Amino acid sequence: MKDSLQKAVYATLAEIFGTMFFVPIEPLDEFPPAESWQGGGDSIEAVIGFNHQESGKVRFYFPLALARKVSANFMGIKESDLEDRQVVDTIKECANMTVGCLLGKIDFEGVCSLDIPEAQEITGFSPEQLAVFPDLCVFETEFGLLWVDCAAVGACETCQK
Repeated sequence: MKDSLQKAVYATLAEIFGTMFFVPIEPLDEFPPAESWQGGGDSIEAVIGFNHQESGKVRFYFPLALARKVSANFMGIKESDLEDRQVVDTIKECANMTVGCLLGKIDFEGVCSLDIPEAQEITGFSPEQLAVFPDLCVFETEFGLLWVDCAAVGACETCQK
């Protein structure tokens, strides 16, 4: 991923998470060591596709604690009052807002379109499988690591032309 595109991804996620969800996030410069993963627990995977001359998908992996905090903050309710479907729906909306905002920054002509986001709970998630992706972005939060597979965003560089 180009440096300018990576900066746009980092800035977009920091903006969305800080403004919409009141959860500060900090990008990590390199793949974190295994002992910091907090893996093996329940997570939520969100996927949103985009289309133009090239198409692709951006995948988000939220630890459940982060997904619940984001949802409670976004909805303005206590975490204890959240239903599982509300958490999944909020994470879909998070993916939609984040990639939509990113495309707004790199697709000046507005030619890329977004698919409807999908999300599901996953058990036993381990980021080890993501280590091979060169465009993986990892963000540190107070509620665990947020993993974002941004490989497909590079395909949208055609949107910039």
